[in-house]
Amino acid sequence: MSISVNERLPRLILQVLSEKEKPLTSLQIKNELEKLGIEVSDSAIRYHLKYLEMLNLTKTLGRKGRIITDAGRTYLDALNSQERLKHILNRIESNAAKITFDLKKREGTVMANVGLIPVKYKDKAISIIKDIPLDKLPSEWIAIFENGNREIGLPIPNNTFALCNIGCTTFDALLIKVGCIVWPRGHGTIYMRCSQPVGYKDFISFDGCTADPPTLLIKADLTSYMSWVQDNEGLVLSVLREVPFDFLGKISEVITRMQDYGMLRVLKIGRKNEKVCGFDVAYGRVGIADLSGSNVFAALHESGIPLKYTSIATIIDFSAFEHVEDL
Repeated sequence: MSISVNERLPRLILQVLSEKEKPLTSLQIKNELEKLGIEVSDSAIRYHLKYLEMLNLTKTLGRKGRIITDAGRTYLDALNSQERLKHILNRIESNAAKITFDLKKREGTVMANVGLIPVKYKDKAISIIKDIPLDKLPSEWIAIFENGNREIGLPIPNNTFALCNIGCTTFDALLIKVGCIVWPRGHGTIYMRCSQPVGYKDFISFDGCTADPPTLLIKADLTSYMSWVQDNEGLVLSVLREVPFDFLGKISEVITRMQDYGMLRVLKIGRKNEKVCGFDVAYGRVGIADLSGSNVFAALHESGIPLKYTSIATIIDFSAFEHVEDL
């Protein structure tokens, strides 16, 4: 059900008042709303202004108009935070719809994670990635873009290059293409012993986060991916999603092809209605935990390479990628 303008009007009024450093009359507030393409009656504005003042969210300064109070700013911040909580999940869903990769033809666009790295660390960064065994890489495909390249669709600062790999949203998009509903749950660190996932340690839900989960986990030094690479034990980044059990046949086909192409590493497929790596799943669903593409950037961070990292960063044509062994 959509929310009408009148239901959103108190928040819109507070938003307008918060952006101004002076009192506004009801007419001035109406004019500001019209600039945003929102038309409301004078009576509606007056009614909601009285309501907001009754709640001590605004204050009247006589003929000068009204200002937002400290309580009003706090209330507005809370409303905005609630809206931002869906930001990551919405980003995943909207980007998945734009991905055109064809598994049979191996062509089209894919979602890319992007790390911006100083050029002087380029050789070291590539060397670190090439030394990771293929069966421990989330994706065997890497794209590198130099400063000034526009193909990536993102600005690359001077003396910096962009290192990209295939993001897990590509998997979501391919599942959607075969008619599967996907419920992305979140991103976390999962303890690995040899090739077996033991369980999640730290976990950030997609529907309860306003920032990029893997970036937060990497910056907080909560991963030990290189320990797993070198010693077969460590905390790696993993994406958890739920899918309908009835689609498991089609899902298995997608997983097999993606893993054969070196585009995906699935760590665990749960059973119907049963926990996966310690997490409950909804009735009629199966949980899937995969090795997040962000682990490549965790490896660089753990190795002391400075980088600015963003997952689900941009959509790139698959033809721009090279196999890691060819770098």
